[in-house]
Amino acid sequence: MQSNADDPVCTFAVRDDHDYRPVADLWHGATVLIKDAKANPAGSYYKRMGAILLLAATVEGFGQTLGPELFPGDWIEGREYERLGPYEKLKKIARKAHVSVATDRDPWKSVRAIIKARNDFAHPKPASKTIERFVTCRQSEVDDATRVGMEDHFPILSEAETDRVAQCVKDALEMIWRGLGRYPLLLFMHGGSVGSVRRVA
Repeated sequence: MQSNADDPVCTFAVRDDHDYRPVADLWHGATVLIKDAKANPAGSYYKRMGAILLLAATVEGFGQTLGPELFPGDWIEGREYERLGPYEKLKKIARKAHVSVATDRDPWKSVRAIIKARNDFAHPKPASKTIERFVTCRQSEVDDATRVGMEDHFPILSEAETDRVAQCVKDALEMIWRGLGRYPLLLFMHGGSVGSVRRVA
């Protein structure tokens, strides 16, 4: 770009006020990874692993967003509610919203599975697993047909299961959100941003 005497170099004070809404940000991150795993299969196992981690963080962000508002005296650092795990926090918020949490049924069972998977990935331990199945194929195809993938070790990372549990997270959070009388579209909407530019020199 050429220098222009009518457009001198100046100093500006730039300000941006942005509301960070973790539920929206983390949820959209998870859905981007899930879609990319389908569109670009290379590395799809790891994309789905990233999606599961972001879905777990979405649940935690939901608790950290609503908890302090709904339980202001108890959701202070070091207090009982603040020290609970993400799933227990979610159950407390659900009760406040008059939403019943049946831990043995979806969507709650899958939300719990996502938190467990996140913990397994964050605190990994070596493990062995025996998988038996019957495969009908040609003799020449037996090697490919019997190859065991990591999805067999972590079933939550299969394409179908990742899709299913992502929908369960969405359903659970929306159920609580509506139970609190909140406008449904706002749950997964990014925060607003307001900016200003002021010349200072």
